[in-house]
This record gives sequence, structure tokens and C-alpha cells, in this order.
Amino acid sequence: MPRDIVKARRSWIGFNEVPTGERMAVRALGRATAPWMAGIALLAVISFYLEDLQRSAAPALWGLRIDGFILAAFVLETAFMLALCRKPARYLLANWLKLLIVASSGLVLWGARVHATPVAHLLQLIYVALVFAWLLRHVRAAFSRNVIPFATLLGLGAVPLAAVGFCRIEPTVHSYRQAVWLAFTTAATVG
Repeated sequence: MPRDIVKARRSWIGFNEVPTGERMAVRALGRATAPWMAGIALLAVISFYLEDLQRSAAPALWGLRIDGFILAAFVLETAFMLALCRKPARYLLANWLKLLIVASSGLVLWGARVHATPVAHLLQLIYVALVFAWLLRHVRAAFSRNVIPFATLLGLGAVPLAAVGFCRIEPTVHSYRQAVWLAFTTAATVG
């Protein structure tokens, strides 16, 4: 095996994975873009809030703009990585979550025109949860000797996600701020 080829560590979450047999430069680029792409993917929480949970059209338009940004960023990054990879098909299989992100962002933009976004928003929530799990895996590895920072980050990430769920299904919650408080009190077992 040539010196500049490295084996990749496999994960069930197909996000920013470089398949076995790729050059070190491709692997380094994948590591460098990973936090940026995870942050861009998590912007879907904001777009979901703006599109689905607001009553006026102006915030919904900003949500659609965020979805357009997510779509453009993932299409460009994935196309660039495919151009650098020796085996593009293996890269796509290893990064199936990126394809889901592109598909759901595209569905939201298409669905906004025909008023059919519930499926697209469900896909967005699924991929946000998977990206969050991917991030937690990396944060946990960074804090593997001490569980307190990992648990703190898990709690800080779970509360906003749970708040989105409370906004959707709890009839007594009328704002996102109330939903965050309900999620916090539930997580802290105070409520």
C-alpha cells in the first residue's frame, strides 16, 4: 500500500467519511471540512423554526434562504470531494447522510412552492438528529476520560431539539421559549 493512502475508520453514520484507499490529502480535507459541514447541517433547526413555527411569511422566507444555503453548501462540498476521490461511488456510499441532507433541503425548497413540506421537514429532523449523534461521537472521543463534559454537551444539545418537538405536539406551548423551558424542566426532572 502506498504511503499516502490511509485506512478510514468506519461509522454507521455516513457523514464526512473517507473510504479506505483514498489519499491522505483527501482525508485531511474531509477532517477540515467536517465541523463546518456539521454546523451548516444544523442550521436546519433554525430554518425549520422559521418556516414551520412562525405565523408570518417574512421568517418563512428566511428559512427557505437558509435551506437554499444548506443545499448549495452540501452540493458544492460533495462535488468537490467527489472530484478529488479515486472512487467516487464508494465516497457516496460512505456519505449517505450528505445525500439525505441534499435531498431533504431540495424537498423543502420544492415543497414550499407546492405547500407540501411535512415530509421534507421530517427528513430534516432525522438528519439533524443523525448529525447531532455524529457530533456527540466526536465530542465523546475528545472527552473520553471524563464523562461530565460529555453529559453536559449532550444535555445542552438535547434540550433545544426536544423543544422543537414540544412546539409541534404540546398544545399548551405557544412559543419556542416556552418549549425550551418545558424541555429544560423535563430534563432536569423539576417539571
